Amino acid sequence: TKKYKVSDDDVDREVQKAKKQYGDQFSAVLENNRLKDEADFKNQIKFKLAMNEAIKKSVTEKDVKDHYKPEIKASHILVSDENEAKEIKK
Repeated sequence: TKKYKVSDDDVDREVQKAKKQYGDQFSAVLENNRLKDEADFKNQIKFKLAMNEAIKKSVTEKDVKDHYKPEIKASHILVSDENEAKEIKK
C-alpha cells in the first residue's frame, strides 16, 4: 500500500458506504468477517483500494505498445516490370 497512495478520504467514503448499506448490522458484518473493529475494516478497505490501483496501473496501453513492436521483413517483392516497380516505390 505504500507504493500506491490511497487517501484517507477515499477510505472514509468506502466505510460510510458500507455503514449505509448495512445500517444497524454493520457491527455484525465486521464480526462475521473476523474484524475486531472499524480500524481493522479501514485497513482492509485501504488494502483493497491500493490493490485496485495496482491493477489499474500494472499494464498501460503505452506499455503494450512499447513492448509489442511487430517486425515485418520482406526480402523480395515481385512485380511484372520496372514501371510497376517504380510506381509502387512512390
